[in-house]
Amino acid sequence: MSRLRSLVRWAWSLSSLGAGAAGRAWMFTLVLLLPLKMRLFPCAAIPVRLRLGREKRWFWFRDSSELFALDEIFNGGEYAAVSGRHPETIVDLGANVGQAALWFRAQFPNARIFCVEPDPRTFATLTRNLGGDPLVTLRQFAVSASDGWVSLERTPNSSWGTRVADTDAPDATRVRAVSIDTLFDAHELDEVDLMKVDIEGQEHAALCSGRAGARAGLVVGELHGDLLGMPPEVAVEEMRRSGEFDASEVDGDIFVLSRHERGQERADAQV
Repeated sequence: MSRLRSLVRWAWSLSSLGAGAAGRAWMFTLVLLLPLKMRLFPCAAIPVRLRLGREKRWFWFRDSSELFALDEIFNGGEYAAVSGRHPETIVDLGANVGQAALWFRAQFPNARIFCVEPDPRTFATLTRNLGGDPLVTLRQFAVSASDGWVSLERTPNSSWGTRVADTDAPDATRVRAVSIDTLFDAHELDEVDLMKVDIEGQEHAALCSGRAGARAGLVVGELHGDLLGMPPEVAVEEMRRSGEFDASEVDGDIFVLSRHERGQERADAQV
């Protein structure tokens, strides 16, 4: 009974994102039926109509992790640290199916957004959700410390658990990996205003390689302490120093790296 109550509360929370009464009712119903959907059609993507800021958008999802991320970002304020900023260029590393990018679009409607997601299955859903947005560029890569090829390890029925594997499993998916510097150079991005990082344990290696961190005005990301190989506070401090950031903050699993001068310049320009 407690599991049912938790499911109903979660369905109610998510239904607040639905567009209109019909959208809210559809979302509520879908969440309640999600266990049945995962048993019968685990790989099927289902659309819901959401109201995101001033816009209504279709959002396609396949599993509960994609809805958890949506709820955490829109209702839980996971990236609230960027509120009050005015980024013109945003890079989303580990975009999943576009939850954070959709939140950024709602907050910053004129920003140019680059989304990077390695898993081909998840990337297909990301393309459904954001492929029609003229201000969004989608790229299917893993982000790592260096360029090459890596294997992906998946968590069953949970797309947000996909990560770079330490070894090659027989059924592993091989994907191309690029460093942040390579990604920026390919798109002629000398600097970006905001970079979101959720790359399942690769955050420290990727941000401490080359000029990666130094090319971002603000970094907000998720720590994966069990995958870092070092205490999270040590990883954050090394990322701060490597990118020559002025300040770092950690709130639970979320970390923020910022530099006062770029943020102030952007804020002053908007006055």
